[in-house]
Amino acid sequence: MTLTKSSCDLIAERCNERGEFITSAAPPVPPMTRSKTDWFPFNSRVGFELADFIFADAELSKKKVDRLLELWSATLVPHGLSPPINDHVDMLRQIDSVRLGNVPWECFCLGYDGPPPETPRPPE
Repeated sequence: MTLTKSSCDLIAERCNERGEFITSAAPPVPPMTRSKTDWFPFNSRVGFELADFIFADAELSKKKVDRLLELWSATLVPHGLSPPINDHVDMLRQIDSVRLGNVPWECFCLGYDGPPPETPRPPE
């Protein structure tokens, strides 16, 4: 039997996280209760806040992230410590590891095939 995308989606919708089949009328699984000190996949709240600031607020380049964390690391070396994030690779790995319920990643591209506008000013 060859599964199409739609049949795979149907199968996925009818299984729980353990792969057990469930009915479509089954109520949704309640979210996991997590400790207020559980910042997984981040090491700490500071790691989470730092990644959020760098990625979402400051939108720093990979090079600037590495430089910032390098400077921070240098201040911690005398104390035998390290920052909560090592470099941009570590930060992106942690961000990509975040799981929030059953929210799937969605991405789409838009395009326009119509004629170009007659005026040089784009429409509002």
